[in-house]
Amino acid sequence: VSALLEVNLRPAANMLGSWFCPADVIHLGIMFGLLSEWDGEAFEKVPLFYQGVDDRAEEVLLGMQGDFLRTKTKLQELLPAMDLTTVGSLHGWLLEAYEGQIGDPSTLGSALRTNAAYAGLVIPSRPNPSGPGRLPLFDYRYLTEDAEIQLTMIRGMAELL
Repeated sequence: VSALLEVNLRPAANMLGSWFCPADVIHLGIMFGLLSEWDGEAFEKVPLFYQGVDDRAEEVLLGMQGDFLRTKTKLQELLPAMDLTTVGSLHGWLLEAYEGQIGDPSTLGSALRTNAAYAGLVIPSRPNPSGPGRLPLFDYRYLTEDAEIQLTMIRGMAELL
């Protein structure tokens, strides 16, 4: 399948290994990091999404990653036979998934900002119904699907641990 799709697929040893994909927090972390202090005004020009990752958004992502990896560690302590070796850091996942497409791989933030695959992508937005410009689209899949499908399950598991 990897050759057919021309994608480096790495099989997980079990279903939980595939659910614990660090990429699942990227959209949520970036949206929160970039928009948590949004002033409510319409954008004249919609900000870049991945290339717009600043220190605050990177800090949010690293905090989410820390929670994620602590949950993985606790699971491994409780279930030593559980193979979660495919679960790693956001930065490591990004470098592996986009090998050869990242201009500056030195940090998570720089890897996101210089990833050619992400060039030009902007914050999900919708027309401003009250006038010119655009407003953030908070019911976009970055928040609805990623939170409902991935983060909710992982958070529930973390609370049980």
